Amino acid sequence: MEIFALYFNIIVQFAGILYIAFAFVLCLYKTPKREIYKTYRRSQRFLALNYLVMGTNCLAWCFVRPDVWWLTLDPIVEIMDTSLFLLSAIFLTFFFGNLLGTIKASTRHLTLSLALWLLNTLLSISSLWMDPSLAGPLVRRVSVIVYFIYIFYFMFRLLKVYKHRDRMLDQYFTRDMHQFVHWIYRSILLMLFLGAVAAFTLILGVVGNIICQVYIISVNSYIVISFINFSSRFGSIGEAFKEFEEDAMMNGSAGLSQNHGSVAILYGYETYSNAMPEQTTTIFGRSSEEKEEGVSAEIDKDGVADKTESSQVVHETRHSKEAKLEKRINEWKEEKLYLTDQITINDIAERLGTDRRYLSRFINEHYGINFSRWISEMRIDEAKRLMEKEPDDGLEWVALQTGFSSLSYFSKVFSQVVGVSPKKWRASHVENAQ
Repeated sequence: MEIFALYFNIIVQFAGILYIAFAFVLCLYKTPKREIYKTYRRSQRFLALNYLVMGTNCLAWCFVRPDVWWLTLDPIVEIMDTSLFLLSAIFLTFFFGNLLGTIKASTRHLTLSLALWLLNTLLSISSLWMDPSLAGPLVRRVSVIVYFIYIFYFMFRLLKVYKHRDRMLDQYFTRDMHQFVHWIYRSILLMLFLGAVAAFTLILGVVGNIICQVYIISVNSYIVISFINFSSRFGSIGEAFKEFEEDAMMNGSAGLSQNHGSVAILYGYETYSNAMPEQTTTIFGRSSEEKEEGVSAEIDKDGVADKTESSQVVHETRHSKEAKLEKRINEWKEEKLYLTDQITINDIAERLGTDRRYLSRFINEHYGINFSRWISEMRIDEAKRLMEKEPDDGLEWVALQTGFSSLSYFSKVFSQVVGVSPKKWRASHVENAQ
């Protein structure tokens, strides 16, 4: 057992140095100076703080641990680990929250989170002066429970926020952007398990601790590498997240936009998560509701029409605008501009001379589908036409001709829309044609 303990001590020292190195790499890593990267840089700082805490914890353990630490749970080690585990969890919450564009480093709520950590740490320390047979261990268990509640509650909340953000990408992009953010989902799941593992290292034996440390090192290496790689895609995805946040604010449900920190997730998420971008119907910089209210107010003020007439005027105004937009969309379709690779809803809205939010709502109400599905169905129809016209051409050529970035993504979308793979569809239609 002493040999395993020696190996474990070496692993912990290595982990401590590695986490400190991660912190320095993150501090020195340069990102684009664009305004949108402020959120990314904020997440970068919180992740660096997290690794600084983790590295400090590992190196401090090497000095304070008893010689035979695997035989009994030392109170000092338990207090130190619980305190630093919770502090690390707080920084991770702000890291993921900033990355998803829902939490900002509000001084107030960061202070509240750190106050929770301080109170929990003081509670643990006070146990040293309590009855060592009952009260002391009981108080320390309460501190561990606080840690569990914090990390599981907020990580599950972040999973909900992620799923909402992931769905909203289909309201903005036509290409598969989910692959670039899915690492966040995996990381949160891994951190949930890691949170449990970290606490259980207090009671596991030497071999169990070695396995846990290898897992923890692997997870954190994955997060650092994925986060750095994500910087190249954050510009476009961050713009989309920012617009989702603005949509929520315009709908009066910006719980996560106006309230920052972990407290925002606790009190603001449910309202925000139900605020869909398409609910805001802005036309040329002004929402349709505002325009309708303006028309009604004018009529009431002048006393020239009753509420029924006002409602009719509003309906006719909206119907006229929708008819004009539909006409422009049909003209846009005739030019087959939906085949353009990497086109976004902003590009189309600008081309049609309207607002992204209004166009998103129009597509949802008029076609009954989201933006990504709308573009995909038009591209699939064109792909079918090409496959029937040119049955000998490769599927990759068809995919690229119809605006898809790759054959794999084309096959995935085709199967979702049509119900069968493009290869099977082509085979069946070629046979029928013959």
